[in-house]
Amino acid sequence: MSDGCLVHYGKACPKVSRWESEKYKAWIRTQPPIHPRQAGDGSDIVATHYRIGADGGEALKPSDIWLLPRTVFQHNISHTIEEIEPDEAMRHIIKLMTKYLTEKGIK
Repeated sequence: MSDGCLVHYGKACPKVSRWESEKYKAWIRTQPPIHPRQAGDGSDIVATHYRIGADGGEALKPSDIWLLPRTVFQHNISHTIEEIEPDEAMRHIIKLMTKYLTEKGIK
């Protein structure tokens, strides 16, 4: 029986735990957006979850490790079409997490 099914050995599947960090989310909002700003983007940066290949699911947000800084306009577009390729997203995510850990003095 597959672990990805709705029933796990006659019982409900174990709940997947998410990594959540309000501090990391707040820090992401201070970073420049991953794409250059367009006219009309506004100045607000939001922490958005990248979903492709992440640990989320339908109606389930991925862990906060998958956050990317985007403008509100970029975030809204990402709900209809994911405009960033998975390889590019992973480079951004690794770069952001490395920068965050370095700034916090965490090795």
